[in-house]
Amino acid sequence: MNLIGKIFIVLIAVMSIFFMALAMAVYSTHQNWNELAKSTQERVRGLQDQNNELEAKNQKLQDTAAIERAARTKAIATSETRLLQSQQQLQQSRTQLNTLQEEHNTAIKSVELAQSQLEQLKGQIISLRESIAKAQTDRDDQFQRVRELTDRINQAEGTKLVLERRLQKLTDQYAQANNVLKAHSLTIDTPVHSIPPDIEGIVQASTNDMIEISLGSDEGLRRGHTVEVSRGDRYLGRAKIIRVNSDISVGQLLTEYSKAPIRKGDRVQTKVR
Repeated sequence: MNLIGKIFIVLIAVMSIFFMALAMAVYSTHQNWNELAKSTQERVRGLQDQNNELEAKNQKLQDTAAIERAARTKAIATSETRLLQSQQQLQQSRTQLNTLQEEHNTAIKSVELAQSQLEQLKGQIISLRESIAKAQTDRDDQFQRVRELTDRINQAEGTKLVLERRLQKLTDQYAQANNVLKAHSLTIDTPVHSIPPDIEGIVQASTNDMIEISLGSDEGLRRGHTVEVSRGDRYLGRAKIIRVNSDISVGQLLTEYSKAPIRKGDRVQTKVR
């Protein structure tokens, strides 16, 4: 074998190795085109579904935007209408305000004129009052003098009559008092603080030897006074007052005068009639 043959052998070996590597590379990159096509179709369908969804969402958003635009347009129109009405009302209010301001100014002028006239009338009234007061003062002074003199005369006559009547009354009372003192064997110097007033009451509570009665210092009852107790026409006994308040008193029953037990409601009196 010559050199060329060896070269060809080496070249064939190298080419064999190259094509083997190429075949292996081709085999490693081989794909199943049918499955790839199916996968691609599924992806296309998924993309189409997504596209349809997006288009539906886009349409919905467009519809919503259209509704919002319509509502906004309606709201703007309503607001413009209300604004126009408010402007008209404001203009009317301004007109009314101007009218009222003019009426107010006219009323103020009328009041000022009336006040000026009133001040003039007040001055005239004050002058007339002063004249009337002066005339009344002069008349009252004269009338007062006459009345004072008349009152003095009447008072003197009345005082004389009253004194005469009082003197007669005192004389009669003195005579009666003397008769009463003589009838009771008393004199003008006899002490009277121990004599109870002629009063009546009722028994409010009763024990064996004590009673509480509805009479007190307001009625003139004093400690040491005695009271008589009865029920109807029946005499029950006597009690001596040992404690006195303004409206109630407490008495101790005197056993020597006791005729029957005393109960609540029995009559109490300072003098037996």
